[in-house]
Amino acid sequence: MGDLRKNICQAVECTDAMLVDAMKRLHADGQLRLRKWDWGLMRFVEYEFSAGDGEFFYRGDFRLLVTPQGRPYYEALLADAEAEQAEAAADQPKPKRPIGFTAA
Repeated sequence: MGDLRKNICQAVECTDAMLVDAMKRLHADGQLRLRKWDWGLMRFVEYEFSAGDGEFFYRGDFRLLVTPQGRPYYEALLADAEAEQAEAAADQPKPKRPIGFTAA
């Protein structure tokens, strides 16, 4: 979960528990699918809520898939993030250009 946490938590302050809770909530609402490879079954299996979530979220990789129901929410989040980045870039002072003298 390291890369996911790093990417998301750069944008907002969050903990591992907050991130896992959000994924579980979106999965329960049908907006996100959580899947993990099961070597015994040789296929991906859907996440099932359990008290022992550590095995799913903290051991090995898992996959996230935005569902058609979750697509509008996901796209709205992307648009908000892009607008915030554009606003932050506009607030940055423009870099000074070199004067450009050359020695002859």
